[in-house]
Amino acid sequence: VLQIVANSWALFLGLGLIMLGGGLQGSLLGLRASIEGFGLAPTGLVMSGYYIGLLIGATTVPKFVGRVGHIRSFGAMASLASTSILVHAVF
Repeated sequence: VLQIVANSWALFLGLGLIMLGGGLQGSLLGLRASIEGFGLAPTGLVMSGYYIGLLIGATTVPKFVGRVGHIRSFGAMASLASTSILVHAVF
């Protein structure tokens, strides 16, 4: 078991950093919305949009991976994720 963990530490570190970034982004969006004066309902809709996308992605991505493969799927989804974060910074 230790050999498996020793061989996979980079994967676990990357996953941890991605999870940390997602949590920080959620906190930042809520704080920024309150600073900008958004009401509770629009802020709630924006914040819940992340989880709606998570549910939609969980049902559609397996079909996408089956059609084009996991490497191309990862590249496409990673670029969409980074683009969505950049769009939040612009607006």
